[in-house]
Amino acid sequence: MMQTRKATDLIRELMPLKGCRVLDIGCGDGALTRFMAREGAVATGIDVSDTRLSDARAKEAVPGADYREGRGEALPFADGSVDGVVYHNALHHVPVEAQAAALVEAARVLKPGGRLLVFEPLAEGPYFELVRQIEDETEVRRAAYEALRRATGLKHEREEFYDAPVRHENFAAYEARSVGIHPGRMDKFARLRAQMTQDFERLGRKGPDGATHFSQPTRANLLVKPA
Repeated sequence: MMQTRKATDLIRELMPLKGCRVLDIGCGDGALTRFMAREGAVATGIDVSDTRLSDARAKEAVPGADYREGRGEALPFADGSVDGVVYHNALHHVPVEAQAAALVEAARVLKPGGRLLVFEPLAEGPYFELVRQIEDETEVRRAAYEALRRATGLKHEREEFYDAPVRHENFAAYEARSVGIHPGRMDKFARLRAQMTQDFERLGRKGPDGATHFSQPTRANLLVKPA
């Protein structure tokens, strides 16, 4: 059985933060960007979505955290200008044909000795069974891992598998988050909502907080730019 861990704990363990310049690629609502800033980093969240960036900017302002529009394959930063790059459940959202370029970009902006930390959900487990009804990401997740394994200019340091807890207040909150990431999913939710509501309850478990919790096997990969 995989150990249950949080991405924030692994970031604390594997990514120097205090006084460091870090990028959160595919930042979404900026939760990890703000976390890293609170830990002492100068953290920039990068996302392609104006909507998601607006969500991030509407959250509590944290000193050291800011947000920019951008893509992993074309980062708006100079060569060797950052200490760390994080992809949290985001590399597989980069178009498959651009995933290798995104990793080249990560290596480019990292300082010598800088770290790239990539979290990717595996295509298995109860949460994946729920999500795949809307979008089966088996192939894009596989492609992201292959791109990571072939990444050049970076040394592979560590690979770890763990169970990442996923929590939603209810099905409506799950739907809102999913559509917020990909607005094109709205039509599928409209067609499949009745069945998915049942599966949401079947695959998740109610916690003492009243929310529904899911298991999601996840892989973390640490790569380092040679000094």
